[in-house]
Amino acid sequence: MMRIGSLNELLKNVTYSVGYENSHDTPIFAQNGNLLCGESIKINWDEMRDSGIELTIDLGESAFVDRVILKTDAKTALVSVKLYDKDRAPLFTYAAETGKTITSHTLELEAGACTDKLYAVIVGDFTNMELTSLEICGAVGDELCVFPTPISSDDLGEDIPAAFFTSYSGDSTEALMGGKVLAEKYAEICGVVMTEKKNATVRFVTDKSLTADGYELEISGKGAVIKASNDRGFVCGAECFIKLTSVNCVRACKISDAPRAPFRGVHMTIPAADQMEFAKRLVKYCFSPMGYNVIIMEVRAGMKFDKHPEISDAYEDIVEKTKAGTVPPFGHIEVAGGHPVEKSEVKALVEYIRSFGIDVVPEIQCLGHVQTLTLVYPEIAELYPKGIDENGNEVDLKEEDARPIPVYPHCFCPQNDFAYELVFDILEEVIEVFEPREYIHMGHDEIYHIGICEKCRTKTPAELLAYDLNKIYDHLKSKGYKMMIWGDMLQPITKYKTYDAINMIPKDILLLDFIWYFHLDKDTEDNLLPHGFKVAIGNLYSSHYPRYEKRIQKDGIIGGQLSFWTEVSEKCLQQEGKLYDLFMTAQMLWSADYSHTYKLAYDRVIGAFLPEFRDNMRGVRSPSRNSSAKVTTLIENPITFPPRADIEQRAEFDVNEKYDSLLLYHTALRRRTRVAWKPHEVVGKYIITYTDGTTEDIELTASGNVGYWQRRHNEPVLNKIYRHNGYHSIYYTDGVEFKNENGDNVTIYRLEHILQKDKTVASVKLEQEENGINIFLCKAEGVACLQ
Repeated sequence: MMRIGSLNELLKNVTYSVGYENSHDTPIFAQNGNLLCGESIKINWDEMRDSGIELTIDLGESAFVDRVILKTDAKTALVSVKLYDKDRAPLFTYAAETGKTITSHTLELEAGACTDKLYAVIVGDFTNMELTSLEICGAVGDELCVFPTPISSDDLGEDIPAAFFTSYSGDSTEALMGGKVLAEKYAEICGVVMTEKKNATVRFVTDKSLTADGYELEISGKGAVIKASNDRGFVCGAECFIKLTSVNCVRACKISDAPRAPFRGVHMTIPAADQMEFAKRLVKYCFSPMGYNVIIMEVRAGMKFDKHPEISDAYEDIVEKTKAGTVPPFGHIEVAGGHPVEKSEVKALVEYIRSFGIDVVPEIQCLGHVQTLTLVYPEIAELYPKGIDENGNEVDLKEEDARPIPVYPHCFCPQNDFAYELVFDILEEVIEVFEPREYIHMGHDEIYHIGICEKCRTKTPAELLAYDLNKIYDHLKSKGYKMMIWGDMLQPITKYKTYDAINMIPKDILLLDFIWYFHLDKDTEDNLLPHGFKVAIGNLYSSHYPRYEKRIQKDGIIGGQLSFWTEVSEKCLQQEGKLYDLFMTAQMLWSADYSHTYKLAYDRVIGAFLPEFRDNMRGVRSPSRNSSAKVTTLIENPITFPPRADIEQRAEFDVNEKYDSLLLYHTALRRRTRVAWKPHEVVGKYIITYTDGTTEDIELTASGNVGYWQRRHNEPVLNKIYRHNGYHSIYYTDGVEFKNENGDNVTIYRLEHILQKDKTVASVKLEQEENGINIFLCKAEGVACLQ
C-alpha cells in the first residue's frame, strides 16, 4: 500500500564529494558530520572554492520523490543548487539572480519523479558552507492508496476474494447506514450482492470511544469489522473498505483513522432540476468518500416558495432577461441554473445527502446579497445614491470581489420590519424542507450599503449590523437552531465600518473567515479568535491558502469549507478547477499529516483515480478501462520539447476500422490566456468521419481538454485574481508527464472520446484556428473491447 510522507527512513546513505568532477571514492562524514544523524555537514570555502559539492542521496529503493528540502545555516551563501535523478537527468534548478546569492536558507527542490537515487550539485560563493538538514518528501509502495491518507494503516499483504463478502450487519440504525452504503458500492465494483443478516461477513459495531466521523477497520480472511461512534464514521469506514476493493478481491488490512478537522464542508447552490442527478453522483463519488461532513446549500430564490411565489417568479424572469441581454446583468444567476425548483426536489436531494451521514446547512442570504428580495420589494432596500463604492470610486478587482451594480439594490434596511417578515417567512419554509440538524447559515457577507438611508443615519454601521444579527439570532434560537455567517463584516482590516459589532453579538455564532485571500500575508483569523468565536476557513481553496499547517492547529479553528460559485454541473465545476480542488482540499481537512511538501505525491494519487471518478460521474465506463480492451496505435507524430519552429505533424489520418473509443494524445505549443469566470476558449476541433458519411466533432478548449506543454496537468494558478478558480485542471484528460533534457516539466494530455456505437470510423482530422495556440497531435490510438 502506498505511503505518502517523509522518505528519510528509506535513506541508505548520503555521501558528498568536493569538486564534483573529481569525486571522492568514500564518504567523509566521519570528519564533517552526518545529515542522517542530525549533524551538519561543514565545508570550508578554501576546500571547495567555486567548484561546490555534490550530494549523492541513495534511497535504497525506487520511490516517487515530491521534493527535497535542504536547509543551511544563516551564514551560508549559495549561488545555485541543481537536482538530478539516478541517470543524472535534470529535475530542478534553484539559482540566484546574476551576481547575487540565494537569500533563503530553506530550499525546496521540486523533483516530481520516480527514482532510487538523487544527486544535488550545490555551488557556493567562496564562503564556508554548512548544510544543517535534509528531508526527502514523496511516496513509496504499490499503487493502492487510501485517500485522504489515514492516521495509521497496516497492510496484511493478503487479497480476500470478493465473493467472500456477501452480507453485513449493524448494531444500530447509524451502523446500518454504513452497511447500506457499502452494499450499493460493492455491487457496482465487483457484482457481489451484499445483504443484511445477523451472522454477516462484514460487521458494523458501535464504539463510542472513537472520535466523531472516525473509524477502525479490520479486514481478514475471517471477515471484516468496522467500528465507529456515529453515522458518518460508519459511512467513512465503509468508504475505506470500498477503496480497498477491486473487481475480484479486497485487500486485507488494519486501518485506524479520524479527521483532523471536525468541520469539513462544501458550499454549493441548489442545483437546477436537470442537475440533480449529477449532484447526487457528486455526493456519492466525491463528498462522501473524501470525508466531507457538511454541505452548505445556498437557497436564495432557487426554491419555489409557497407563501411568496412572487420572489421565485421574479428571479426566473430576471435571469431569462439577463441571459437574453435585455437588462443589466443580475448577480448569482447560477442558483438552480436560474430556474427555481420544487420544494419536493430539494427535499429529496437533502434526504439523499443525509443518507451518507452528511449534514446539510441551508444558507439564506441576509442583509446583503438580497437582490432577489429588493427586486420584488424595492421599499425594503437600503439605497445609496453615489457611484460604485461609498466614496464614489472605482473598485480594484484584484483587491476585492466585484461590487453589485446599483440597478438592483444589494441590501435591505436593517430597521425595516417588513424585511424581517419576508426573511422569517422564507426561513420557515426552508426549515420545513431542510430540517437542519444544528446550524442555519444566514449569509451577512459583503454588505456594502449600511447606515445610509434616512432611517439608519442616526446609528453607526456597527450598531445596525449588531441589531440585525441579534434579531435573527434570537429568532433562530427560538426555533432551536444555531447561527452561522460569513465573517468579513467583523474584520477590522476591511473597508467596512461594522467590525465593532463583534463585541455586541453572541459568541456561539460560527464565523466563516474568507477574506484571507485579500490578505495573503496575514493570519486574518487572529482578528476573530480572541473574541471567543469558533472559526472555520471560508472558501478554503487548496491552490491559494497560505500557512495552512500552522493555522489549522490554532485553538478555535474547527475546519473549513470549499465553495462552488457556479452551477452544479460537470462543465461548470471543471471550468473553475473545482473537480480537482475538491480532492486536494479534502486531504487538507481530513489528514493530520497533510503538508504542502507532499502536494505532487497527492497529485499523483488524485490523477490515478480521476479516470474512474469521471466514469462514475457520467455513469459510463470508458472503453480503455475495460479489462478486455485492445489498443491499436493509429498515428504517432514525433515531437521535441521545447517545440521547434520547423516542426510538422500529420493532422489528418485514415482509420477504416470499428472502435469503441479513440485515445487522442495532444498538447498546446503556446500559452493561451485564461480569464477567470469566463468559459474556456474554443481553439480547435477533431472531425470524425464515419464510413456512412456522418460526422462528429470533438470541440477542443484551452484549459478544458487541452493545455500548454510546459505546465503540470493540475498545476495551480497562483495569482490571487484566480483565487476562486485556482487550477489549470484539465479534468477531461489524463496527464502524461515527464521532464525534458533541461529538467522542464512536459505534459501531454490524453483525451478519450467514446465513438458512436456500431459505426466504422473512416478518418479523423484535427482542425484548429488559424494562428491559434498550435495544438500538436502527438499520438492517436483506437480502443476495441471484446464482446
